[in-house]
Amino acid sequence: MNIKSRKYADSIVKDIKQKNTVIIRDCVVENDFNLESEVVNCNIQFHNTTFLGKVNWSYSEFLKNVVFFDCIFESELILSSASFEKDLVLTKSKFKKIVNFLDIKITGNFYGHETIFSNSFILSRASINKSMFFTQSEFHENIDLSSINVSSQSGFEGCIFKKYVNSNSSKYFGSVFFLDCIFHGEANFGSALFVNNAEFDNTTFHKKAHFNSADFQGATFFRKLNFLGEVNFIAATFRLNADFNDSTFHDSVKFSEASFGRNAFFNNTKFNSHTNFTSKDKRKFRVFKC
Repeated sequence: MNIKSRKYADSIVKDIKQKNTVIIRDCVVENDFNLESEVVNCNIQFHNTTFLGKVNWSYSEFLKNVVFFDCIFESELILSSASFEKDLVLTKSKFKKIVNFLDIKITGNFYGHETIFSNSFILSRASINKSMFFTQSEFHENIDLSSINVSSQSGFEGCIFKKYVNSNSSKYFGSVFFLDCIFHGEANFGSALFVNNAEFDNTTFHKKAHFNSADFQGATFFRKLNFLGEVNFIAATFRLNADFNDSTFHDSVKFSEASFGRNAFFNNTKFNSHTNFTSKDKRKFRVFKC
């Protein structure tokens, strides 16, 4: 069993300001960790580190990679309006309080793997120039992805969302996927823009799922899904093929005023409740074998 050393946050801040690389391992960081409104030209890595106090790096500019591996945050992590020129990595870490990344800007990649958010995760109005991927991660409270802008690929694979997911008015310019995920709470993708392909395969929605007024400009895949709650595709736009094959809608689903640029496929799709197919492009529904 590793015995963690203890450091005061102020001493780490001093090193970050003076050195090109700071790597902290097997450590407990005491006191609040304040690094606000700074330009940081330092490669920062934390491994097996516990942060006891609030970590507030808001409004700072980080010019090199920032990595958290196997870390525990006992208090809030605040990176609102911070910018990252390289990658931001959250791997095998646990966040016990609110994580606030409001208005964050990431020029590099944003990764999370086997990460647990025990409280709310705010990523609203974030701008991510490269990829954003979360795998095998858990979100125990609300996650706010509203109005984010992702320029390249993005996705969530094997993730569990226990409360409300808000991706309203978000813009995904690269391909995006939600694969093998479970949404226990309501999911809102209303008015979202998907410029490239969008995949929601092998995923379960336990409560309401909103895709109203969403704009799917690439091919869309909703294959082998379980929709246990109501589903709303009202006024959604599918510019290329939309594939709903082998999915099950247990509650009502609405496609009223939805438009389809090409075909919509419903092969072996099951509808167990009321279905509204008053789409103006209903003639484009294909392989309707349920």
